[in-house]
Amino acid sequence: MMDRRTGLEMPTDVAVAATSRHALAKLGRLNGIARYDPRTALVLWPRAAGGAEVWAAPESKSYRRIWAAAAQAGAVSNLEEYGPGTDVDHVFPKSWARKHGEITHVRLFPVWGEVNRSAGAGREKHELSLPGPGPKAVGGLIFARDLQLMKMLGHPVGSANHPEILFGMR
Repeated sequence: MMDRRTGLEMPTDVAVAATSRHALAKLGRLNGIARYDPRTALVLWPRAAGGAEVWAAPESKSYRRIWAAAAQAGAVSNLEEYGPGTDVDHVFPKSWARKHGEITHVRLFPVWGEVNRSAGAGREKHELSLPGPGPKAVGGLIFARDLQLMKMLGHPVGSANHPEILFGMR
């Protein structure tokens, strides 16, 4: 949906969670990461334009170490290249993955710590508490909402009471 104020149209094809490795494989080629079981961490080389993506089991202990291993293999940039204060975030929140119940992998992404922490402390928890089943898996994939896209872009997300709107509501 396009926001009339910004003129920005929200992409609807940015996958952030998967219910299986089979579902992820629909997007491109999957490779393991040294020292990690593919059920825990892997790299997706999408068929569509763009670089490699790092995916991990939501219960993984250190997303930063997984990212570093993928960078050492040459799949993604070193985290230091993103600048100080950068977190490696599970774009699809762990709490949402637990609520959904079938999530095997979540997309990892370098996110500015300030944006990441404000999202997790406010909007993610608020949106989890909203009634309804939550995000729907389409073909075993869950696609980003405005909140996840703003985190990936490093855009402030606002609070539960005063959310930032970049793309309009969907």
